[in-house]
Amino acid sequence: MTVTSKLKINHKIITLADVKVLAKIFDEHLEEALKIPKPYLKPSQNFEIELEDDTLYQHTSSDILDKDYAVNSKRVVRISLYLRFFDTNDHQNSIRVTFSNSIFDNTIEISGDNALWVNGVQSQLSKAIDGFQPQSFLSRLSSITSRIIFLILSFPITFFSISIIFHYFFPLLALQSYSGLISIIAVVITISLLELIVYLYPPTEISIGPKHRLKEQIFRNFLKAITIIIAVPYIIWFTTYLIGKKLP
Repeated sequence: MTVTSKLKINHKIITLADVKVLAKIFDEHLEEALKIPKPYLKPSQNFEIELEDDTLYQHTSSDILDKDYAVNSKRVVRISLYLRFFDTNDHQNSIRVTFSNSIFDNTIEISGDNALWVNGVQSQLSKAIDGFQPQSFLSRLSSITSRIIFLILSFPITFFSISIIFHYFFPLLALQSYSGLISIIAVVITISLLELIVYLYPPTEISIGPKHRLKEQIFRNFLKAITIIIAVPYIIWFTTYLIGKKLP
């Protein structure tokens, strides 16, 4: 009977050092598999590295992770580690770990005839991945439920902020006369902000390659600077304006 265990990997930033940790685990299992007296059923190991220009490197050894042309020339967008071997009873066992910037293609899959072995390998890999750098809590906005909650909570705040700005520049106009326009602007800004956050904080992010090719990190640093330059003065002005409205 074959037992298969699948586990999703989410909210992690994957570095080259992290992948090497997993590759070492794969190499250890490969060494054990090579001790099985089945010369006509040799273990099969494969490492795949896909770059942003669709170049795909494949190698049977983890040495590929030390090659600059594979991990430092361009941004890495997908990595797959795979090991297959047969036990003494000719039952196939396999381990596969896949990382990508996609929402769906980040998994651990272990298959084998021995449930204890399957659960042990899953526990070993899960423990290693738990030690990886966590992605920002904002990465959780990728789920449908989180997006809906974000929109519901953010729209009133955005609407109120824009209303204050309109009232500041057009004090003689009644709110009812431009509330429809404000609503449209607030919806556009809220949805755009949500999509920007989802893009900048994917559930799983591969941070391997030249720093100038890691677009999410570049944009995040840029937005942090913009926040300090624009948002902070706006908050100060906004607070001062509200206080001034309340004073006699």
